[in-house]
Amino acid sequence: TCGLLSLAVAALREPITWTGITQAVLPLLYCGVCSIAVAFTLQIIGQKDASPASAAIILSCQSLFAMLFGFLLLDERMSGRELVGVAFMLTGILLSQITLRRREPDLT
Repeated sequence: TCGLLSLAVAALREPITWTGITQAVLPLLYCGVCSIAVAFTLQIIGQKDASPASAAIILSCQSLFAMLFGFLLLDERMSGRELVGVAFMLTGILLSQITLRRREPDLT
């Protein structure tokens, strides 16, 4: 569905040539097979037994992993503002996992 909708928008917005398709065949296949088929399948399998709260937290980590692997694999750098945003996101994720026990009131 995503691929077909993207193709429809591309057909309306930019010229599609056979040369362009042949030059981009490896990225297109990678995106179609790895990013969509494999990743979504693994996501569904992983979420099958997870609680909704845990699944939401895992999915919210997607941008953190994208930033980490962009830094490690692509040598991307982040600005100070972006690093502060990452710190806020990571702090929120970690705080949501902390369970606080309430003290029972002493009734004696």
